[in-house]
Amino acid sequence: MAIAPDIMDRLLVELCRFLIEAADAAREMAPVRTPETAAYEVACANAAVETLRHSLCARNREVARDPLRAVANCLGIVLDEADTDWQRLASRALRVMLEAEQENLRRDQGAFAAPSGSLHAARALIDGTQPAAFMPAARPTPSLHPVPHHAPMTVPAMAEQKMAQQKCGPDADAGPVEQAEPLSVTRPLGAAEPAARLLPSSSSRNDAASCPSIETASGDYISARSQGYKTFKATEQTNEKAGKSWARNTAPNVRSTARLFARILGDKPFDQISDPELKAAWELIARVPNSCQAWTSRLSPQQAADDADATERRNAEITRSKLARTGASQGKIESEILKGRIRRLRTATIYRHMQDFQRICVFLKKRGDLERNIMEDFGKRQNTSGVRFLRKTTNG
Repeated sequence: MAIAPDIMDRLLVELCRFLIEAADAAREMAPVRTPETAAYEVACANAAVETLRHSLCARNREVARDPLRAVANCLGIVLDEADTDWQRLASRALRVMLEAEQENLRRDQGAFAAPSGSLHAARALIDGTQPAAFMPAARPTPSLHPVPHHAPMTVPAMAEQKMAQQKCGPDADAGPVEQAEPLSVTRPLGAAEPAARLLPSSSSRNDAASCPSIETASGDYISARSQGYKTFKATEQTNEKAGKSWARNTAPNVRSTARLFARILGDKPFDQISDPELKAAWELIARVPNSCQAWTSRLSPQQAADDADATERRNAEITRSKLARTGASQGKIESEILKGRIRRLRTATIYRHMQDFQRICVFLKKRGDLERNIMEDFGKRQNTSGVRFLRKTTNG
């Protein structure tokens, strides 16, 4: 039959419902998992999300074909895939699959859009809005003992408790809580705070919930690494010897990266750096001359790059005019122009800046200051060929 609007809506709703309910059922029956297993499964879920985003971007509707067929078969609907509305249905199904995968990822980390039915009922009893006849004879007293460190990592009650604190009254329970934060997979209930939270911080923030600026965050990261922390997991022990070695050999490079970005973007909080700004920053870095020093250069990186471009153009015009008068061949002219180019930052240097900036972002995400790693998409190009491509596009 033709894909009527009501059939399309029903298919999409049931597809989304199945994807979430199946994941909930699997999660409820799954055994206790280690932090390493949890991190691996979250990485797999993030990969699935990225795959669906790529399918949407590429308009690859084939990814949705089999899931739609399965749902249609369960509902007893025969789909006409030759219908003109099939592409519309498949495109919407891709979005539904992406949103369901993101919802499953949030639930797997203990972040829920609304309180559970049990919390609704319990709150009504606690607030006395239910008739006395419905009050239970006795309620167990909540345990005051800390939860052991081996407790499961996914604990919905933590997210529900946070959302409950943002509500007021039993009638305000419906609707999502906009500021609910997903729980980190590296922080089991009852376990110690992540190592980075326990370290002395160079941060001068008054509001602990605000995201630190570029130089402040880099200072916190350097402080943590210098004390021997590396993974920033709750169970990590410091390695004093490794920390001293890192502080001596690597810390200056990280400071240089942070200073360079602070001069390009301004010393703004990490969560205020947009993707277009970050893209423009990497394109600019590929143009920065090798002589430009992040700490001591009088010119800003933008000014230094623009001056280098202008000097190269001027030198090229002089060289071309001079050699043309002597009757030199075009190949000879182009060769001499290439020799006169101003040296820019080396490929290895740009790659190091990418790695160091990425590590600071990962540190902030694990510490809870960043909701997402803003370098995640750029990190896919963190290889030598990618940097060469970037330089080719900017230098011609």
